[in-house]
Amino acid sequence: MQQRGMAHVALKSSDWQRSLDFYTRICGFDIRHRWRMPNGAHAAMLSAPDGGAMLELFDAAADVPAQGRRAEPGEEPVQGALLHLAFRVDDVDAAYEAALAWGAPSRRAPTTVALGDAEHAVRNAMIYGPGGEVVEFIDDRVFRD
Repeated sequence: MQQRGMAHVALKSSDWQRSLDFYTRICGFDIRHRWRMPNGAHAAMLSAPDGGAMLELFDAAADVPAQGRRAEPGEEPVQGALLHLAFRVDDVDAAYEAALAWGAPSRRAPTTVALGDAEHAVRNAMIYGPGGEVVEFIDDRVFRD
């Protein structure tokens, strides 16, 4: 068996349409396929701008395997193994400002962080996505050069 790369990450959102809008308009994903679950819940597979990994988006009514327990109504999402989603961007500041203008709450303003050695300085910012997920915008060229 040969590994071919990451296929997708799946997210569930209490406001599916708002999440779909955020990931297509702000993060640049394209809708590859939309469907309804047997109980009528909405779902979509979104393709990343670079054509690599995809994002699978489910609405809150979808009954799909998940890590951890469900959040109770009105409760913040329960923290589990998924810490954040990180998207490579050309301009961290512009991506962060576009997300804020769209209505996403800030988690951390753009900053440059040193990951270990000085030559691994990385610029990033974090916001909260529509489902409460943490979304990181990162200029990760240092890891690709």
